[in-house]
Amino acid sequence: MKTCINNVELLGMVGCVNSNSDIIHFSLVTNRMYNSYDNEAVIETTWHHCTVPKKVIDENKLQIFKGQYLHLKGFIQNVRYEHADGTSSFETQIVVTDLKEV
Repeated sequence: MKTCINNVELLGMVGCVNSNSDIIHFSLVTNRMYNSYDNEAVIETTWHHCTVPKKVIDENKLQIFKGQYLHLKGFIQNVRYEHADGTSSFETQIVVTDLKEV
């Protein structure tokens, strides 16, 4: 059996931040720049939903706030939510295992 790898490394700016007692949820925006076929510059913006346990924050002695630039490492996890009306939705999250301010 072959080994599979699920690693993510992102450098971006924090959007909104929500926290509860054990976990902090925040959005992180990243940009990718490339040239189109017409040789025009294109900037592609992507928002990532990130989840970090407070112990990772405490280990790195950080506070997360809007507008902050972060370099993070983690893995991708798909989460299913059940809504009150009986419908469900899926969200792809980045579970953060290492975090540094840039």
